[in-house]
Amino acid sequence: MESSKYLCVRNIENKSITVVEVETQAKTIVEIDAESAIMNPTTNILAVRNRENNLQIFCVEPKVKLAEHTMTESVVFWKWISHNTIAIVTPASVFHWCIEFIQEPYKVFDRHERLESASIVDYRVNSTEKWFLLVGMTHGADEGMQRVIQLYNSEKCSTTIIEGHTATFVKFELGSSYTVTLLAIASNTKQGGNFTVEVLENNPKPLPKFERRMASKWMEIIPLLCKEVIDMVLYTSSPRWDICMCMM
Repeated sequence: MESSKYLCVRNIENKSITVVEVETQAKTIVEIDAESAIMNPTTNILAVRNRENNLQIFCVEPKVKLAEHTMTESVVFWKWISHNTIAIVTPASVFHWCIEFIQEPYKVFDRHERLESASIVDYRVNSTEKWFLLVGMTHGADEGMQRVIQLYNSEKCSTTIIEGHTATFVKFELGSSYTVTLLAIASNTKQGGNFTVEVLENNPKPLPKFERRMASKWMEIIPLLCKEVIDMVLYTSSPRWDICMCMM
């Protein structure tokens, strides 16, 4: 679910998409045959994709086509990352498509070899668009499923591979003097669960000295709730509150 204001449901038999406004329960039917549909997080803008990797973006009411593009590679994952940008993941690379300037999707970075055969399950971008997270699911050595996280830095054009189940970025304000970009990582292993928070960057510099923090006690409940966690997602609150929620 991309939006808290709108829901979209794909009807395969009627080849249409029903858009529902959550607050009023008003329904709008868009007659289009699509393989996938995602709703804009803030407005009644709908993005659809067909089997030929043709991407179209519509304003639902009134129905107006805002943009269209056909990818040369297959699209394996896509999601809205802001009110005007869609992230598109292909077998080889990650692209961003900004509909505000009606431009073609541009490549942000290439997928790491560890994620070449992975099923992509999530993608995150920090507020300054310097840091990017790509989360994939692969088969482990013991024939079980494992998650691999690719952390990419656009300034250094560097990639780091992280062993973890899921991760997210946190913009944390330390009073009025410091703003810190944190990386929160949740992992679930046979030995139990771990939750780690690391500092990625800060403004202004220098940053007061902080040690890497790891909290594992609360994560121990995960194996009790579900022996094989299928999905785990991290959500964070506003910059002034150090709250991180883990949803399964």
